[in-house]
Amino acid sequence: MPPLVVSVPIVHAGVLDMRSSFAARFTAELHADPHRPRRSAADWLELEDQQHLEPTPVRTSLGAAESEAIRKRTAVLIVPGMFGDCLNELSVPFGDGVSRSTDRIARDGYGSFSDLGLGAMRMVPLPGRQRSTENAKTLASEINRELLRDDIDRILLVGYSKGVIDSLEALRILDLSLSGKRKSLSLVSVAGPIMGSPFADRFEAVYRAISPRVNPFNCSASDGDDISSVTRLERRKRMTEQVKPEGVSYFSIAVRGQPNDFAIPLRILYRQLERVGGDNDGQILLSDSILPNSQLLAIAKSDHWSIALPRGANNSWLLHAISSKQTFPRVALLRAVIGWVIEESNPQVSTQ
Repeated sequence: MPPLVVSVPIVHAGVLDMRSSFAARFTAELHADPHRPRRSAADWLELEDQQHLEPTPVRTSLGAAESEAIRKRTAVLIVPGMFGDCLNELSVPFGDGVSRSTDRIARDGYGSFSDLGLGAMRMVPLPGRQRSTENAKTLASEINRELLRDDIDRILLVGYSKGVIDSLEALRILDLSLSGKRKSLSLVSVAGPIMGSPFADRFEAVYRAISPRVNPFNCSASDGDDISSVTRLERRKRMTEQVKPEGVSYFSIAVRGQPNDFAIPLRILYRQLERVGGDNDGQILLSDSILPNSQLLAIAKSDHWSIALPRGANNSWLLHAISSKQTFPRVALLRAVIGWVIEESNPQVSTQ
């Protein structure tokens, strides 16, 4: 019998609503980019008020020198979603969309963040059609690599879509005491199917039958079992068992938008999901995409692809024809997230 779940206001799920404060930082990042049109944060995020429509100085508890020192000792690991090794540069979350060799694609697509002075920033390559419990082993090993570095005190995981589930599974098996030092670890969920996707349950049997027989877009091989990681049945079971590790901070960015602005394939899926449970991003219901015991940083006006994937940077006419009409400022969003986690939720890290 599947675990019982209830729908409650976010305050009763341990979720701290920080959208208004985060919008100020996002606005500052939007207006700091001279190459983007001067659009308002309200075009991209749902705001409860209009106070963050104009850029204002971002006030933090850290001085510039302290912030710089923390950034230098911070590693940002991007965890891709399902089919994350397909389509090469187009499936690199928050990347620049530039075509590169396979061995360079995970590191060199993040030049837009080089001025932040981070100790490291890279995507963790994972099989895009692998069960989350298997990907978690690889991801945990990569996290441990950073934990063991003497020059890194803080690790920020940014999971996109199924990458959030891979990250949660990695945290279940991770030994945070391995380094012998108390280090800071944070997980940011971007459009994560925390409680699963109804589509996964609906099409699981068909996917299991077909997926092992096809290998489109240079994807990794599949045994058909990868989709079970994001079924609502599996996610309810795993979330019932999941215990938030001590010393780990959670942050959520949820997504919903207007279907006329979605990528064409996601418009059809949006309508089907709308009948099941209302607001969604064309893949996941809004109500299923917020981590319990997290800070809710934003509800973005986007679809499931545009929030993170650099499809607009590609010259393919076919891709442009089916993609979203709007190019979400994903780089500004992630820059704001990194700044928020470092400067607004900065635990004291012991290096003794």
